[in-house]
Amino acid sequence: MAKQIPYYGERVVKADSVLADMHEEYREEFGRPVHGNATRLNHLRGLIVAQVVEVDIVLKSVLHKIEPGILATRSWWTSGALYHQTKGKLSAAKGSSTAGHLKVIKDAVERRNMAAHGSLDVVVMVDRVPCPGFPDCPACSEDAACSERDLRGEQYEYAYLNGKGVTEADLIADLALQQDALRAAVQIWIDLHE
Repeated sequence: MAKQIPYYGERVVKADSVLADMHEEYREEFGRPVHGNATRLNHLRGLIVAQVVEVDIVLKSVLHKIEPGILATRSWWTSGALYHQTKGKLSAAKGSSTAGHLKVIKDAVERRNMAAHGSLDVVVMVDRVPCPGFPDCPACSEDAACSERDLRGEQYEYAYLNGKGVTEADLIADLALQQDALRAAVQIWIDLHE
């Protein structure tokens, strides 16, 4: 395969950003792409999705142990379907360790769905403050105000995943949940093989 370099670099680019980049008439509406923290957040989303694949592998092994041949009944197994089949095939008394493991896996599947299918938007805001003017601003002179008069202030980024605020810490917690789900699935597998 020939070496290819991503047009927009190693990042996820939103469709409206590509539209604004490709057609000048949309630039006013959508503006230029702002990547900011989106690259780090999308990296974490990718780790979450990749981690779930490992949970799915273990759940398939669990289902195969419980009912050989069940995996052949479907051509494709989603994480949710694997969870529901596993839960349905295991006898998990309320309060048992198996029920606890299944709860962790269920929570992980729900959070994975948000990370995998949710739309990430990063909004960059600038808290504008007026330039203090001459002599307090080194860019100003007695005769003219600086060009930075309206550009001063702090910049803030707000990220939203499917319209809900999300932080890097939230996605790291989701990754931790996926790893907890993997441990729970492996424990179920161990219990079946003892």
